[in-house]
Amino acid sequence: MEKEVCTHCNTSVKDKYTLKTHLVRNKSCLKIRGLSLTTTFICKGCEKIFSTNLNLMTHIESCKKYNILEATKELQKKITDLEQKEREAYIRNELLVKELKKNFNKTLSDAHQQIENLQKMLENLASKAIDKPTTTNTTINQIRNCFSDKYFVEDIKESDIKRKCQSILTEQVLLEGQRGIARMCTEYIINTKDNKKLLIATDPSRNKFRYMDKNGNMKDDIEARTFIEKVSKPIKEVAGIVFDNVLSNIKDEQDTIEDDDYSRKAYLHDKEIQANCSLVYIKFFDDPKHNSEFTNELAILNKNK
Repeated sequence: MEKEVCTHCNTSVKDKYTLKTHLVRNKSCLKIRGLSLTTTFICKGCEKIFSTNLNLMTHIESCKKYNILEATKELQKKITDLEQKEREAYIRNELLVKELKKNFNKTLSDAHQQIENLQKMLENLASKAIDKPTTTNTTINQIRNCFSDKYFVEDIKESDIKRKCQSILTEQVLLEGQRGIARMCTEYIINTKDNKKLLIATDPSRNKFRYMDKNGNMKDDIEARTFIEKVSKPIKEVAGIVFDNVLSNIKDEQDTIEDDDYSRKAYLHDKEIQANCSLVYIKFFDDPKHNSEFTNELAILNKNK
């Protein structure tokens, strides 16, 4: 049988039917003629052409390129879905943090208002109170015996306090705010090396303190203001350094934490907020209008027993 030859691309085929199929389905031939293939029966993987959809379906079951292409599409879809879920989770987390900050700020504002109200009440009560002797000679002698005869409030040096704070003002003390500072002052400054005290709360309910000077005279220290004046500057300075280290550690962990570790992210956010609030309270622990938490804790820890 004589072969047929395509006049466009010189391809030889066995008969006229094959030539007819060639003219409408051969991509190279169509390209030479400036035409495009109109059939939809093309393998997306290897781009082979088929005369029927059935032939195409049979082919793609064993076509490696097609299977790789489909697997890639499926993987990309899963990745896109995961990314969408992560974005949604991140948005939910951000909204939660904003709500927490909003609630915290309101709570803080309410606390300040309550403190101011309590201070006004105490001032009113104090103005109406009648001065009465609160101690007998025996009580005075007991108080005197509690004071150190080697260490005195008037001898406190800022350099010594700063040196102590550099080793004892830890992250935990910072996060506890004014209460933490009060406990630190009691344990490492007010409690002396000879198992005595520099300062004693004689009336904890009204934050009245006493200390003994070098001449053996007992002096009143209302709200521990004399003591606070001696120690506040170095304590606040070291607290600022500890705060910077806490934030730096939080930032370092945030940079390395897994993206889907949302509970840890929330914990670090809360810790950052707590550190900021604690530092604000510590910065004001020498302000009589905003240091009731410090003086109350100091009075409880150092009350005359």
